[in-house]
Amino acid sequence: MLKVFVLLIILSYASPCERFTFEEDFDELFSTGLGFCSFIDGTWVIGTFESMNMEGFHERSTQFIYPNEQTSCVSSPAFDMDPGGIIEVNIFMTNHVANDLIQVMVLEGYAEVGIATQWGHDFAGGYGTIQITIVKSSPFRGVVSIIF
Repeated sequence: MLKVFVLLIILSYASPCERFTFEEDFDELFSTGLGFCSFIDGTWVIGTFESMNMEGFHERSTQFIYPNEQTSCVSSPAFDMDPGGIIEVNIFMTNHVANDLIQVMVLEGYAEVGIATQWGHDFAGGYGTIQITIVKSSPFRGVVSIIF
């Protein structure tokens, strides 16, 4: 059985941090209708570490998101981002196959500002971090989309 869990931490260089943990208000904050996700039907599902009998990424973490059986996509709420800011997505992946991939996109509207792709054949399994440095010359309001 494929297991992919994603914990999202958003960091912004030289500005206050935005942090999303999936512990509260996932359905209100995250959307399948924003950014790239408006073109994909599947969404991510909330799970608990307790139900999987495993430790969370952080000691106070109790929940995670995982993809449906089909392609899944979810976007963060829009927030202010600065040039040079860093997006970090902490993932746990196990029992994956070589052509599995998780893609993280930073978008201003539908324009791609940063992207990172993690292929199954490049991922050893367990916890890992995907990082994206924002490459734009001026501050903007954008979203982060996570696709599996």
